Amino acid sequence: MTTERYHRCSHCGVEYIYQGSGANPPKFNHATWCPGCYEAALEGMRAIPRRYECRYRPTREIPRLESVTLETLLDWEARNRTDRAARGELPITRIFTPLIDVESGDAQNVREIRGRDEFSVWRFRLATWRQKPEHKIDVPMEYDLEKKCFTGQSWR
Repeated sequence: MTTERYHRCSHCGVEYIYQGSGANPPKFNHATWCPGCYEAALEGMRAIPRRYECRYRPTREIPRLESVTLETLLDWEARNRTDRAARGELPITRIFTPLIDVESGDAQNVREIRGRDEFSVWRFRLATWRQKPEHKIDVPMEYDLEKKCFTGQSWR
């Protein structure tokens, strides 16, 4: 189903049709800017190189996060779920695309767990296998593309 509606450009004020969903959207389709302004904005941004990106880094490589274990994350996950239920919120968990071991048929469970207490600003990605005892814990970090190194800041 295609949804289209009239919008007014926040920059030049012209009225245009914005396609919110559906197949084959126009090339310069944006909810805030008309096609002309959106094209100009994209053209202007092409001259500005990207400086940072999000990359996941294992917690064992970050001294202040070395103490976060599988047991800690599972405890936080249960407490976060209980807190959300007490507030009447839905128990929504961000999940990631898992790996599958074709030979054994084993599959990963990869999900995000919010930290608690002094780790409340961190989002941890936990990857566990259904049959194997292996697990991997990493966090999204800011990566400097010019210096080719992590900055030490969490990616928000």
